[in-house]
Amino acid sequence: MVQPRLPNSDTNEPLVSGIWLAEDGPVLRSTIEFTPAELFSLMGGSELPIFYDMLVQVPRHSHATVRDPALQLTLEEERLDTPKDLTALQPMAPSLVQVGLSTSNLQHVLRRLLWKAVLITLSTLTGGVCVIVLLARRITIPLQGLTTAATKLAVGEAVPIVAIRTHDEIGALTQVFNTMASTLQSREHELRELAHTLEDRVAARTQELAAANAKLRELDRRKSIFVSTASHELRTPLTSMKVHLANLRDGIDGAVTDDQRQSLARVEANLSRLRILIDDLLDFSQIEMGQAIVRLEPVDLGNLIAKTVEDLYPFSSERRVSIVISLPSDLPLVCADPDKLRQILLNLLHNAVKFTPVDTIIDLAVMRISADEIRFSVRDVGPGIAPDDVDKIFQPFYRAPTAHQKTKGAGLGLAITKLLVELHHGRLWVETEPHRGSCFSFTLHSAAPARPATAETSAPSPSHHQIA
Repeated sequence: MVQPRLPNSDTNEPLVSGIWLAEDGPVLRSTIEFTPAELFSLMGGSELPIFYDMLVQVPRHSHATVRDPALQLTLEEERLDTPKDLTALQPMAPSLVQVGLSTSNLQHVLRRLLWKAVLITLSTLTGGVCVIVLLARRITIPLQGLTTAATKLAVGEAVPIVAIRTHDEIGALTQVFNTMASTLQSREHELRELAHTLEDRVAARTQELAAANAKLRELDRRKSIFVSTASHELRTPLTSMKVHLANLRDGIDGAVTDDQRQSLARVEANLSRLRILIDDLLDFSQIEMGQAIVRLEPVDLGNLIAKTVEDLYPFSSERRVSIVISLPSDLPLVCADPDKLRQILLNLLHNAVKFTPVDTIIDLAVMRISADEIRFSVRDVGPGIAPDDVDKIFQPFYRAPTAHQKTKGAGLGLAITKLLVELHHGRLWVETEPHRGSCFSFTLHSAAPARPATAETSAPSPSHHQIA
């Protein structure tokens, strides 16, 4: 039940329609406006009428029946006993009539409109969902097939041909994917066949290389045996020849002229060169065959170095080269084979004298670099070694290009020296600079701790010996 206010109340907007009933019919003065509560009540289907206060002009002297089709309302004037002379009657003041209106028709119309709106909305939503589902299936199903096939292709599985469901861009993509998958599978099959073929080829080549390597090792072993045997057989007659040359030079078998003495000296020099070559070949073949024997023992470096430099004196004096020895007096004994260590020093010093210009100095320095390690260094002022030849000079029978023009030799000295140092568990290296000389260094292990100075003899400074 809604009781709207009268137009003359405190509200600013009228809630009723004022209808004035005149002789010529009703006059609608304002439009009916519903409040939100009234509108919800109408839409909810309330069966109770809504009453409006309506201002109606009812003249007593007028008998009229007015029908308002919009409101379905009939207002009737009560028949009164009026005099015959209507002009004598005075019009009455306007009267207030309270009219009740039924909203059932309006509620029925509103419900029909509401149901139509709901049905239209549901139909639209259902149709849209169906269209979206159809479009999604048209796009996603082919893409899912492509995704599954691509996943199998990525892990190396066999990929079946993906069915082409449409003739649009997705269908073209599916066709391209099928072509790519077919090509990749064909290439993979070819690669597998090639891999099997290569494995067979590699196995065959490996067997051939193994056979060739075994054959080369056998040839190398026979070569080493031949060189060792030949060198050993040549050493004995050379020793005998050298003894006889010394007797001839000393005049034991008779007087020798100066020309004969010079000839004998040249023969003796060539015999010495031949003896060195034979010794190098014999030593190298023994080391290669594993027949070299190293007898380690404590060695006094002072005596051994002095004896080595003394043996080299004839050659160094001929070249007018001085050898300066730097040897600390408190140096400990070294653990080495005396003969092999002498051969190492002799090879390095001989090379230094051979490649050093006349009237120059060669430095032989020995120093302790750790508690159990001693370093030997032989420094010359020769032409140096080219950077490209540094890694090759320790190879057997290798000679630097510049060495062929200035000196003679078989190229075995440094190779033998390196092998001998390694037999002593040491290492050999070279530091060189072209046109400024080279420094060959190697290390050996000491046999005992350093000998400290006693109370009777103080520790002297490093001694320097010069042999010219």
